[in-house]
Amino acid sequence: MIQLKFLKINVVLICFLMFFCLSGCKNDVIDSKINFAGEWHRTDVWSSIPSTLIISNVTENGFDFIIEAYYWSNSGYVKGKAKFMDNTKAVPTEINDFDLTDENFTVLEFIMINNILTIPGNNLQFSLPVGMNVTVDGEYIKSQPEYTNTDNYRKIIPDDETAAIIENLLGYEQYNNYFIYAAQNGIIESAEVEGYPGYLIQTATLGGLAYRIAVTEENIVYIWQDGWGDSVFYCNK
Repeated sequence: MIQLKFLKINVVLICFLMFFCLSGCKNDVIDSKINFAGEWHRTDVWSSIPSTLIISNVTENGFDFIIEAYYWSNSGYVKGKAKFMDNTKAVPTEINDFDLTDENFTVLEFIMINNILTIPGNNLQFSLPVGMNVTVDGEYIKSQPEYTNTDNYRKIIPDDETAAIIENLLGYEQYNNYFIYAAQNGIIESAEVEGYPGYLIQTATLGGLAYRIAVTEENIVYIWQDGWGDSVFYCNK
């Protein structure tokens, strides 16, 4: 009789432990999927091509998502539903009301590794309904994104003294409304200008507007403005 009671106790204990482990594992999976929820920002990109991913209504099976991305003035808006393939990966089943239930028609992947959500670029098998050159692939984080052109303008404006000279030459309106934006968000290139041997010219180009600037050790500033009309030359010498 004692042995039988002991056997019953062991069976109950084993069943309880199995239930507890299975429940715990299931909760861990659900918790990891809940981590997908929230507002994500694409990081390590140019500030003029940001992308924001919002994931909501997360369940054990999937979630809703919205992606809003930009390429300078071009934009794209993608809305859909995704299903979980496992606790770290999901794929869309619907994009902008288009049904994507065909398993061979995977457009996007959402992959979570170490609290970084990645949309791989090699899985974009067709053009998403977005503007020209707009992309959504990359790494997304929930915190403030890092932009590759942070302090980019310092390549062309080395210090505050030089900045004051440039603003004085261009005027307040052009300096603050056009030049700073071009220097911060445009393409910075280094070259030489004919007739000025030994001068390193930094060029900021954005939307057809270009500023070429050379600064000497004596803080003599040469500026060539091209685009949007006639070329203009400035110098504080």
